[in-house]
Amino acid sequence: MIRLRSFCAAAACITLASLSMAGEQPGPFNGTWVGVVNLPNGEKLPFIAHLKQQGDSVSGVLDGINGAPDVPIQGAMINHETLTFTGVRLINKQNVTFTYTVKPTSHGDLHFSFIREGGQPLQSTTHRLTAMP
Repeated sequence: MIRLRSFCAAAACITLASLSMAGEQPGPFNGTWVGVVNLPNGEKLPFIAHLKQQGDSVSGVLDGINGAPDVPIQGAMINHETLTFTGVRLINKQNVTFTYTVKPTSHGDLHFSFIREGGQPLQSTTHRLTAMP
């Protein structure tokens, strides 16, 4: 009888933990985000980020530009409503690391600031295109 009670208590704990995780709402970074990057030479490049947030964990991919491969985000961390991560883009047949800082705006958009390894900072304010499941 004691084993049955222990089993039932453990099963109840697992059920409650599953329910609380299933009811967890996606965070402010969740979704597909679309914007434009204005380069110093006046060129405008599309910027698309597909982010999935579960609690403090964020994964995702940035669309490749001009036929380049998509860029998986790496080392994503959230600190005080700011998301930081890196991504490696293929530019002129070389891997170039970018560091990204992402902050929600008061209008529900995301502001991306990023810097190319050894380069100058660039920015893009993106708008949510779709919410990811």
